[in-house]
Amino acid sequence: PIPKLMIQGNPLRSIYRSQKLEITATATAPSCGGGGGGATQLTSRKLMYIWEMSDGVNTIPLGQLPPPDLPDGGTGGTSAIALERENKARDPTKLILPALWTSQRSYFGKQVQLLGGRDYTFSSTVQDASGERNTAEVVVTVQATPVTASIRGGSRVVGYDDDIELDGSQSNDPDEGEGEGEGGGLPFAYQWACLPLRSNLSACNVRDEPLLNSMEVVVVPRRRLVPHTTYLFTLTVSKADGRSATSSIEIEVTEGSPPGVEIG
Repeated sequence: PIPKLMIQGNPLRSIYRSQKLEITATATAPSCGGGGGGATQLTSRKLMYIWEMSDGVNTIPLGQLPPPDLPDGGTGGTSAIALERENKARDPTKLILPALWTSQRSYFGKQVQLLGGRDYTFSSTVQDASGERNTAEVVVTVQATPVTASIRGGSRVVGYDDDIELDGSQSNDPDEGEGEGEGGGLPFAYQWACLPLRSNLSACNVRDEPLLNSMEVVVVPRRRLVPHTTYLFTLTVSKADGRSATSSIEIEVTEGSPPGVEIG
């Protein structure tokens, strides 16, 4: 009889691209007769599992593992990609693809990736020693991971006679390394803003200064801001795919040039 096969968990699921993907398939022997007996889970020793992925256009083999007593899986030596090449699991009932997965081989002229904002169908086919087989599928939506904005040094006290460096280089895209045009691997766009936290000041005196430039590091020249005033500096970072994040710090300007002090 044909073994029954199911993939554990929700048949529709979602992950971030920066997360590992793990899928588990379970094969059971079909129940016999109408006695109400439940199906029995089958050992993988007599079964071959074949894993594939489809992006809606192309189907990519992710590996197959023959049972120990069928060295080539009954395929006459024409097995798919070795299990260890793409699938990182050693258990044939599992498919594991690491975070930011990119295929080891090229398919259709390019390497394959799991890209944010796309749906992929993963299938597991189980085959027994007699050649009987069955297939189960799961659809996985891969989402682009949120980015984070960060201003190095945080809130702090600076002197009127000191330059103020604003450094956004620690902002992070967990999907970094994704192909061009997909968001990751592309540079951040930086936007800085300044707001005085004092009622009689309507704006920061940084007109015509680098704050208007889209740079990851900008410098407010000394003696440009008003002493005994706290300013709110805000950084917004964004990616070409629409992801963005914001971070703010407060900088208190005092007289002279005191030692740098971070504000908890």
